[in-house]
Amino acid sequence: MHPSVFAVVDGDGYVEIWDINRDAESPIVHKKAFEVGANAAYKEKEENKNKALHCIKWSTDGRKLAIGDSDGFVSIWNVDSSLCNPRQEDFDKIEILMSENSTEAS
Repeated sequence: MHPSVFAVVDGDGYVEIWDINRDAESPIVHKKAFEVGANAAYKEKEENKNKALHCIKWSTDGRKLAIGDSDGFVSIWNVDSSLCNPRQEDFDKIEILMSENSTEAS
């Protein structure tokens, strides 16, 4: 939905959400996908502390993220509206960013 926003998961259990219009060098979110603790659905056990994540999928409207670990446990995240409702300036910024970094053959 948003031209400059993407998300990634890693083998240590973290999700990163990037908005390269805001910052091309650091994610705007870097968080453990599955919270652990007494009130969490994902109970803290030694083998769950750094469960590898291997899939992430945006909902078609861009308002949710489904994140899955190597055991098939899935977490659904709500996404802030600023990340799923782009404005015209978001498209303009990404177009400028792409043109500045493109290498065209002359």
